[in-house]
Amino acid sequence: CQKSFDLSLMISTTKANLPAYSAFYNFLSSDDNEEFFVPEGNLKLTPSVEYVDELSHLLNTLQYWGVTIYPGGLIAFLSRVHSAQYQKEVMRVMVRFESLKELLPLYTALQNLVSKSKRSFADQKSVSIVVPRLYGDNEEVVGLSALMLGDVAAFCTGNRDCVFGSINFSRLFDRVQSITTTETVRNIAVLLSRLAGLPSRSLYIVQPLLPLLVHLLAQTDDLVLRLICKALGSICDNRLDCIEAVLNLKVAPRIMELIRSETESISVAGLYLVGTLTSQVTPRMCEFLDLDLLAVIQPIGMRINTCSHVAWIVHNIACGSASHLQAIYDCGLLPGVVDMLQSNDDCLQAQAMRAVAQVINRSTPAQMTQLLRTNVMSALCGMLSDEEYSSFARSNLNVLLSKVEPVDQHLFQELLSQYPNAVDWAAD
Repeated sequence: CQKSFDLSLMISTTKANLPAYSAFYNFLSSDDNEEFFVPEGNLKLTPSVEYVDELSHLLNTLQYWGVTIYPGGLIAFLSRVHSAQYQKEVMRVMVRFESLKELLPLYTALQNLVSKSKRSFADQKSVSIVVPRLYGDNEEVVGLSALMLGDVAAFCTGNRDCVFGSINFSRLFDRVQSITTTETVRNIAVLLSRLAGLPSRSLYIVQPLLPLLVHLLAQTDDLVLRLICKALGSICDNRLDCIEAVLNLKVAPRIMELIRSETESISVAGLYLVGTLTSQVTPRMCEFLDLDLLAVIQPIGMRINTCSHVAWIVHNIACGSASHLQAIYDCGLLPGVVDMLQSNDDCLQAQAMRAVAQVINRSTPAQMTQLLRTNVMSALCGMLSDEEYSSFARSNLNVLLSKVEPVDQHLFQELLSQYPNAVDWAAD
């Protein structure tokens, strides 16, 4: 058969030299170095496409070899924003390839989703054509599809609902388990973090998403972990049912590993997730205390990027049982949190105020004596002259002194001597 070909239009190659972007050469001889001839127009050595001529060359190759798994380079080209005129040129090329006829509706759907003029009105049909690519065999295409759908979902709530409702999270979970490329996992994490964003959804709706998110917590990539912690935090924020659903998936040990990470951004992401998961009082809060949460965060409590989260966690735990509050006293975190009251960072100071106020209101007189060994009196009195914070300072001084006076007159008199205006301010 080879003699019937015009060799001037053929190129010599071997199985070893064929491109690896699809396994279309499996039927060839097992001898990787056996030479054979291929029509030049039917062998594009790379799957990348920049121009229509290259598209034609690639589609010739796919059709000639019977490729059924589209390479990432092709999908990347079809996903770019094309003008109306350029779309017509691309379509004229596509219609010549009968065996690749599903490419035309895929291209139309992709262009609908990436067109800026239509992004706010992503139609269900276009989304439903692209979503199955999330479950495909080509990891690059899976990643490109996830990234595109994530961009669409991020544009508006309507788009997000459309994408969310089109994905089979069970199938996606199965596909994710076999993915090996970090970039693809990152793109999937981007998609999931955008689907989990506000406004919050009911547990019934987000339940299928949770096993996939928890599975991705086992990843080691910095970006993936930050995105997944953000997604879980968005779902659980002040939602008791969602918090319990996540904790039921036994995530506490893994989150503690994240907090212990030497990579600060991963540690911060873990602290954020603990803050979210402890934002509602639940019996399972003790899981973190049993894993020595307070002892683990004590050494990092005053770092610039972690102290706000630590103050948040202290507030949340102080809302729990009496044993939870005592654990805060025992771990040695309170002096640092009290010092945050004097921070110039408004967000950090606000978190510290919530934490200190909760501790003061929940503490017993005996615990209050322990609290007074910190810088709390000086910090609160220092806030009295600031109009923005004076009300907070008065209120907490009042509670603090009212708990000390009945049980320890000696200490109370010492406080009056050291802070003579404290009682007057608190009583105003």
